[in-house]
Amino acid sequence: MCNGIQGMYWLPRSNSTISGYFIMDLGLHMQIQQFKMRNDYHDVKNSGSKDIEIKISNYTDSAWMSVVNVTLDDPLLFGHCDTPLEVIKIPHAIICRYVFLIAHTSYRKAAALRYFDVE
Repeated sequence: MCNGIQGMYWLPRSNSTISGYFIMDLGLHMQIQQFKMRNDYHDVKNSGSKDIEIKISNYTDSAWMSVVNVTLDDPLLFGHCDTPLEVIKIPHAIICRYVFLIAHTSYRKAAALRYFDVE
């Protein structure tokens, strides 16, 4: 709970080969100009995403194209509700239907995100 608002977060299984991933189906092909995400350390302060890669695709059976590689700040440097919103702008707008986020590394036992969006 931050600022009176119940939050949602993504927390994959801990101690896996990679820290975690998810695939987002946007429901239709849409133009993307930026990604927004907010790191999190979960309630027990044992997690936090570090090295993130974002790939896109138009079809589930086609190749994934890597569009973003970013290192997020350690969320323990901030208060639980004060983790900064990371805005990653893409130099050229892209059109896709599927977004594949991979947390290659984490700060502690597992990756975590409090917020993720595409615009």
